[in-house]
This record gives sequence, structure tokens and C-alpha cells, in this order.
Amino acid sequence: MSDIQAQQVELTQEQNGKKFSYSNTYLKEFGVLGYLALQAVLYPIERIKVLQQVDIIPEVTDEAGKYDLRQNFQNYYNRHAESETFEAFYRGLGAKICKLITKELSIYFLADRIRDRIQVFDPKEDPFKHFVYNFISGVTSGTLTELIAYPMEVAKTRILCDGAPFEDRIYTNAYEALFKDSSARIYRGALFSLTGAALYRGTQIGLYETLNQLGMKDMSAWVHLPASILITIYAQKITYPFDTIRRQVMLRDTPFEVTSAETDTIIKRLTHPARRSDLMRGWNMQLYKSVSAGIFLFGYKALSGTFQAAPDLITKFSH
Repeated sequence: MSDIQAQQVELTQEQNGKKFSYSNTYLKEFGVLGYLALQAVLYPIERIKVLQQVDIIPEVTDEAGKYDLRQNFQNYYNRHAESETFEAFYRGLGAKICKLITKELSIYFLADRIRDRIQVFDPKEDPFKHFVYNFISGVTSGTLTELIAYPMEVAKTRILCDGAPFEDRIYTNAYEALFKDSSARIYRGALFSLTGAALYRGTQIGLYETLNQLGMKDMSAWVHLPASILITIYAQKITYPFDTIRRQVMLRDTPFEVTSAETDTIIKRLTHPARRSDLMRGWNMQLYKSVSAGIFLFGYKALSGTFQAAPDLITKFSH
């Protein structure tokens, strides 16, 4: 190859890089807005899940013992029908959006920065060691972001448990949900939340990044999308019991508390062999959120150019 041809190739690569960068920035903005919009659409599903976790509405199964999706939605609708307002179905969404902006939109960026700092070896030489480093970056980023966003999670949980009409509500905003009852502490249940977040993010990010370095990054987007979703579902399912416990602990000393028992008693009751299935109440609804979280992981990695097909994929959708 002559010097002129080499310069032309280099110039073309530089132009493609800039084009990818511009498209990347452009799509990231719409990607964030799209994800927030998707979470708003799915919010009633999240509400049903939480209300089932804290025993406010029952989890209904059909005659065959399978989860009855239609009847569970009907029970949720009946609970809010008396208020006759659209707002009743989206109560607590403001706190949810604040949590998403604080937590979800920074988690993968932070994990990448942490991993870049601590990883100083060739991942292909030792995949297990690479997984450990990825797991550590996921645990660290998950714990830090959860610690910051936790008050909004508490506010959302307490607000959405109130099914009364607006004028009869106990908590009308996030501030009241956090500070109206001095005995209902803001960081109550945080230990379970931090533990669950650390294990969830460590597993999710650890598995995804390890598979990436083992060769998945050279595969097409059609491999990355299902992989992102399946990894996220697995990581959320194994840590879901922590979510159930923290929800019940969040409501202690509020009008919606599941029990007045101390935290250790709640844990013993939920983990009793006869009631261990209660730890997974609401999982069928959480599954929809897990899919959306997996899509978000895929979208973030695509926009970051993590896998080989990402630049072509972004260029295609930016026109």
C-alpha cells in the first residue's frame, strides 16, 4: 500500500470515528429519554409487584397454579377505582424518575471507570480473574449508586402503597414520605438494599463483561441483545429476596407496615421453610422490568461502542 493510500485509509477511519461519535452522542440523548419513557409505561407493573411484596394486594394464581396476569391487573385496578383519577395509577412516579436519573444512568459508566482503574492485565489470559475484577467493579458501582438513590426508593415505596383519593392521602409527596413520620427512618432497610444491589450488579456486570472479553464482543447485536436480557433476568432473580425484605422493612412504623415486628423477626418469618415462596412474591411482574433493564444494558453498551457491530448499528439507526 502506497503512502497516499495509507493516508486515505487513515482519513476515512478518522471520519468514520467522528461520524460514530456524533451519532453516538445524538442517540444517547434519545436513548435516555426513551428509557425513562419506557419505565413510565411499565410503572403500573412495578406498582403491582411492590403491592404484592408487602401484602397489600394478593398474588393470584389460576386453577392450574399458574400466575393469573389478567386477575392480578384487575385486583390492582379495583384497588384504585374509587379514586377515579389517572394519577392514582402513577403515584410515586416522580420519585422513581429521580432514582433512575441518579442511579441507572450512571451505574454502567461508573463500573467501566472502576474496572479500567483496577484491571491491569490481559483478560484473555485469565478469564476467572477477569470475572472477579468485573464483579468487584459491579459491586462497587452498585453499592455507591444505591446508597445515593435509596431515599428516593423509600419515598416511592411509601407513596405507592397509599391507594386513597388525593384528599385523603397520608403522603402527598416525597418529602412527606421521608420526613413526616420521624420514627420511619429514611435509611431503614438500606443494608438489605445495598447487599442486593451489590450482588445484582456484580453478577450482571461481571457475567456480561467476562463473556464480552471471551469473544462475545466480536459477535453481532443479535447475540448481545438476548445475552443482556438473560443475564439481567438471572441476576435480578437470584437477588430478588433482598428486594422483598427491604420493601417490608421500609414500611415499618408507617400506616402501611406489613408487621410491627422488628427487622430480624421479619427476616425469620419470610425465610421460614413454609413461607420461603413469599420472598418471590411479585416476581412475575418484575420479569417485565428485568427485560427492560436488559435492553438498557444492551443499549448502553451499543452506544459506548463496546462490541464490534455497535458502530454499524448506530450508523444505521442515526439516518
